[in-house]
Amino acid sequence: MRITSALFLLFLAFLIGCSENAPKQTEATENVFNTQNLPTQVFEITNQNDTFITGKNGTKISIPKNSFVDKNGNAVKDKINFELKEALTLVDMIMGNLTTLSDGKILQTGGMIYTNANANGENVFIAKDKALQISVPANNKNDSMLIFEGEVNPENQSINWVNPKDIIEKIKPTEVSKTISRPIFDEHKNMEFPLLEVPKKPIEITYESERILSIDFETKNMLPELQHYQNVKFKVSEKSIYNPEEANKTWYDVKLEKTNEEGLYKVIFKGVDKGKMIEQSYFVSPAFEGNDYKKALALYDQKFRQYEKKKKEIAEQEKRAIEELEKLEKNRKITLQKNFEIQQKNDAKKLKETNKTKEQRNSNYRFSILALGWVNIDKPINNTKPAFLFIKIPDEFKMGTFNIKLIFKSRDIILPGFKKKDGTYGFSNNDPEPINLPIGEEAIIFATTYRNNIPYFAFQKIIIAPKQNINLSLKETTKLKLEAYLKENI
Repeated sequence: MRITSALFLLFLAFLIGCSENAPKQTEATENVFNTQNLPTQVFEITNQNDTFITGKNGTKISIPKNSFVDKNGNAVKDKINFELKEALTLVDMIMGNLTTLSDGKILQTGGMIYTNANANGENVFIAKDKALQISVPANNKNDSMLIFEGEVNPENQSINWVNPKDIIEKIKPTEVSKTISRPIFDEHKNMEFPLLEVPKKPIEITYESERILSIDFETKNMLPELQHYQNVKFKVSEKSIYNPEEANKTWYDVKLEKTNEEGLYKVIFKGVDKGKMIEQSYFVSPAFEGNDYKKALALYDQKFRQYEKKKKEIAEQEKRAIEELEKLEKNRKITLQKNFEIQQKNDAKKLKETNKTKEQRNSNYRFSILALGWVNIDKPINNTKPAFLFIKIPDEFKMGTFNIKLIFKSRDIILPGFKKKDGTYGFSNNDPEPINLPIGEEAIIFATTYRNNIPYFAFQKIIIAPKQNINLSLKETTKLKLEAYLKENI
């Protein structure tokens, strides 16, 4: 992380100053670890155009035009300053005083970002019908990750991660039905033929006794295989028990999901009843009645003919491609034998770079946001057991205020420390209670404090046990040295 010259001079002035205006211990600790250490990247954009921006650490954000409104809901016409902070490494998170807790429960992070936007000094907001598309680099992508919102505590600026949502785009294992490798000297490398989706044959509603749900989905919100149909209704499966009283309730959100069974879907209703959040779901099958069924069947026949035609075209393309490859291979053996080894080496290098680019593209976390602020890519961790950790501070430092973190480098977890009544530190916010931790795993105790306006730190590796006492040994440092030490050891 870069330290601006202004921040470094401010820090030196803080260390040297011994006047009555010198900051208190708590203020000094917060001056070292806070979100201001994360560079704010500002992009000037307009609301009248689609915009695509890339952060210094690889975060990509796609902003559709007319995405922003003012506090009154009016479209923003002036220039907009879009702000981005990236905390994608453990060092960034430590320097930004960020942790991975959700209401006291431990999370494993895949990276955090902060977004904000303003025009003429006033904050602006994402319009209700808009969403920003986000792509965050991932070293080891995990499909179990969720997106958490950051809830900032105004008293100490700590962040609690809340409202987890399963909205990260899942990348399919393969996006092509067949890949034909050309000879290594060919500059095109390979040819890709797209997958074809077989149209879904419509189901007719035939019995008056069938339970039918009529739900108006916007076409764009329908699943791909249903988007070309109109007046789709949903027949309740025998697997679900339909309650007619549900029709009298007010539902504010309706969602349609696929199941593992062919032709079977799940519709989920969310709403409020007597002041309480409620949720109801049914297993359903898309169906049509009367003329709607006839129209859907005619459309299906048309789509199926198009499918068969496209399938034949792709087969012809594949055949011609193979013939071309065989011809090129024959010519290569006759005319390019002498230069083959050199060309092979060059093309192998290019192919490696191309594959690396593809791997990077498919290893990003991709999701959308409806509001600006902090978001965190996380998942709750399992296989934990209660543990008591007692961190003891040397006597000469007991009057100071400590910033203590418990770091699991292999899991990308950072937990905050709390001072107990007996003067020791632990990692449970409730003094007598343990905290659930992965027993037997390696962790790092990282602590910083100030004494006589001089920073000190401890960096100690431990193996998590059900109960353990840890004595810290602190040594003098500077903010610049401290950051360099973290980069080298985490």
